[in-house]
Amino acid sequence: MEPDFPEPFLRYKKEIDAVLEGIRDAIKVTLICFHDKRKMKPFKKPSDGSNVTLADFAAQAYITSKITRILPEDYIISEEKLENLGKDMPLLKSLLPDDFDLDFAYSKCVDCVPEICERYWVIDPIDGTSSFIKGGQYAVGVALLVGGRVVLSFVGYPLYSGEIPGFPQTEPAIIIAVENAGLFFSNMKGSISPIPKNTNYSNKLITSFRTSRKAKYIKNVVEALNLEVHQFSSMIKGILVGTGHSVAYVRDFFFIERSHDIAPFDLIVREGGGISTDGNGKPIEYLPSGTINSSSGSIFTNGPPGFHQKVVEQFRRGLQ
Repeated sequence: MEPDFPEPFLRYKKEIDAVLEGIRDAIKVTLICFHDKRKMKPFKKPSDGSNVTLADFAAQAYITSKITRILPEDYIISEEKLENLGKDMPLLKSLLPDDFDLDFAYSKCVDCVPEICERYWVIDPIDGTSSFIKGGQYAVGVALLVGGRVVLSFVGYPLYSGEIPGFPQTEPAIIIAVENAGLFFSNMKGSISPIPKNTNYSNKLITSFRTSRKAKYIKNVVEALNLEVHQFSSMIKGILVGTGHSVAYVRDFFFIERSHDIAPFDLIVREGGGISTDGNGKPIEYLPSGTINSSSGSIFTNGPPGFHQKVVEQFRRGLQ
């Protein structure tokens, strides 16, 4: 029997149903490529040289197609552009149903939205592409922003292995965050269950694999607050903080970041009882340009009262 969902969840029921269907399809196609590297076809983006695969394009197509069909007025700031495919278009189509309309799926995908746009989506079809290519953890991220706030978000966790208390199963999972309604766990069959808020504080600080454990700003936080450093790929790190598996995630980007890299797990941390700010301790602001307002890094915590400010202070000292 489905639980009684709070009013904010029901308010976005149409959006939740559409995106869950799209993410389930996205997880399935990414896992096909994950287990058969011939279908993955990794290459470098012409725009910035970053890694991308056919699975990124297919996953995005499944999600954007569902959103555009159900919510045709909504714009979608998305990572992948069909023009980057070139001669590999037939290979992408081989990963999709014969009657799949790629042009329709990408028809509302943009790099940015007008200043007057009140509501739009951001999508990262595969977060952690380099790890995905190597056979490691990756995620599928989607978020809805209204009035510059993240009000609804999803992180698909294809290689989930029971990290969230109360959900020991080892199968693909989707974590949903709804503003003022909490966190929810969904499996590939479509069932949805609330995730209880974290009550036990971890001593693990989580970073990406490319972040040096010896970086001064990491050492400052770890030594001052007596934490252990753990490394993990993709925005799964945000799930681990939001559900209490880790107490902090320090994200050490010092340039303008894209919203789709942050928004999907930002709300998961906050609805899990945590706090998210930029590296200066200020709220993260999402801009119509598809970027966030800070180049000072970002910090996500789920600890006792006053803990977040201590992390910010030690992080800032480590940069001096």
